[in-house]
Amino acid sequence: MSRFFPVFTVLLFTLSISVFAETVYVTDELRLTVHKAPDTSDQPFHTMVSGDSMDVLERKTYYAKVRLTDGRVGWVRGAYLIEQPPAAARIRSVEAERDSAQAKLASLESSLAERESSVSRLEKDFAVRVAAMEAEQAELVQLRAENESLNQNLARYSSSVPISWAAIAVLVMLTLGLFGGWWWMDRRSRANHGGFRVY
Repeated sequence: MSRFFPVFTVLLFTLSISVFAETVYVTDELRLTVHKAPDTSDQPFHTMVSGDSMDVLERKTYYAKVRLTDGRVGWVRGAYLIEQPPAAARIRSVEAERDSAQAKLASLESSLAERESSVSRLEKDFAVRVAAMEAEQAELVQLRAENESLNQNLARYSSSVPISWAAIAVLVMLTLGLFGGWWWMDRRSRANHGGFRVY
């Protein structure tokens, strides 16, 4: 048991180091100082970082005379100047383009969802209108059938007298007959009795 204790302790120590170890990376940001002296032996008056641009006015063996974007002129080490933007700047540009594309895609997806929702609403509205139109057509067919039936009944009874008219005519005839009969009996009675009414 005591033989394995040192081995176990070393193993445990190795594992604890690997667990608590921190992974780090070398920075890709370069700081380039700008000087008034052509050999950059004086104090710098400005510091450039990776991705900053400048115009080269003159080149010497190890140094370059440059004009900054604000118009100031100075000297820098020529070995750190490249003609293309550095990888970090290109990555930032690509990431900005990616973010812009993702925002545009999200906007397009939102717009598409709104249009799909609008299309769905229009389809539902269309279905409701079609159903209403079909109901109206069914009602129209029914009304036409009823109208046809009424026209047939009208044609069948066009030469007959309505029952209400017949009832009125019978009532008028009965009334006229009653008064006519009374008048005729009254006249006959007076004629037979010397102008006196005797019933």
